[in-house]
Amino acid sequence: MARRINQAKDIFLVSRFYAKDHGGRMPGTFDQLSPWAGPNYGEAVAIVVQRERGKFEFVSKNLTDTSNPSSILVRERSPDSRGWRVIGHADGSAVAVHENPLT
Repeated sequence: MARRINQAKDIFLVSRFYAKDHGGRMPGTFDQLSPWAGPNYGEAVAIVVQRERGKFEFVSKNLTDTSNPSSILVRERSPDSRGWRVIGHADGSAVAVHENPLT
């Protein structure tokens, strides 16, 4: 679980780099991050995007670096077999939440 939480935090860090270069706007998709891999962050961005694209999805499309810190930036695409899903907030924190599986 700790590894998954850290993965969400990695996405946040890359999103902050992106926002710095885009007037404070956070990305809304991984596709926005891919072509942006500039000389300062290129390799780090490419690694995070490649590693996390299939596992996580951006939830909020219009966040900025001044958005409500508790806004959800990303979440795992689906809960694990025990019903836990990691979500990442706009302030860089990430937590695991339990979701009741549909029966």
